[in-house]
Amino acid sequence: MISEILDPLIEKDPQYALERFADKIKTDPDDIGSQLSSAMRAWAQKDLGAATAWLDRKIAAGDFDSKTLDGQSDVREEFEAALLGSLIEKNPAAAFARLGALPEGQRRNVLEYLPFGELSSEAQKSYADLLRQLVPADERAGSFAHLASELAIDGDYSKADQFLSSVGAGPDERVAVARQTAESVVAALGRKGGVNRQSIDELRSWLTKQAPGKEDELTGRALAEATQHLGKLKYDEAAKLVLHYHKASKNDDALSSFIRSFSRRSNPERVNSLLPQIRDPELRGRLERRYQ
Repeated sequence: MISEILDPLIEKDPQYALERFADKIKTDPDDIGSQLSSAMRAWAQKDLGAATAWLDRKIAAGDFDSKTLDGQSDVREEFEAALLGSLIEKNPAAAFARLGALPEGQRRNVLEYLPFGELSSEAQKSYADLLRQLVPADERAGSFAHLASELAIDGDYSKADQFLSSVGAGPDERVAVARQTAESVVAALGRKGGVNRQSIDELRSWLTKQAPGKEDELTGRALAEATQHLGKLKYDEAAKLVLHYHKASKNDDALSSFIRSFSRRSNPERVNSLLPQIRDPELRGRLERRYQ
């Protein structure tokens, strides 16, 4: 299969790999387009001008035209992101012009294909400027959340803190970031068997700074969502943790959020034993009517 020989060929000569298999971009067999975007990234790092000219010719020739109703091409977005990475590093003004020339609805996708953590500190600032100026306001919080959750996925929340400070994220944006980061981190921990009191306490400490007053709700939601992934976190273990934080709190946020999130994604009958633990009788009644 072509996909099996592409990676070593791309590593040896990305320009040749692109030119040799350019005819496969349009049909994209075996996701070759995504593989070839890595060749674009490598070529752009070596010769940005030549790589840009080649991509523009292929776009003009219709090689990236989409057959979908919305006209968007995932492969085109991946190629644009591969080129944009070098543009941001070497010519931020050109990066701004290129991203700005794309339809507004595609800009966020292109930026999210970029490996933000691999950019230099200056390029990260340019990236943040692009996001602020070119991504629609109602999509920005989602973009911030995507980036921050990637930066904090290994439990190093300081990286996410630095990013949020650099972009001047507002309160609503920080709540969106906290929600997605909590879910991403707990899911990642669940895959490794690392969900325990210590890891969740560390997460909650960070959530308290980013979304004060919402740490219980976000904890319950993240634990419930993590049980739905093919990881090592099982329902009983997650429920035990939620009950610990519920007992330590003065509200029902962690437990009610866990019940709602788990029931939405899985069998609601599993949470019946948790319902009597809800302190607020009105809330308990609503949940019982909904899930029993």
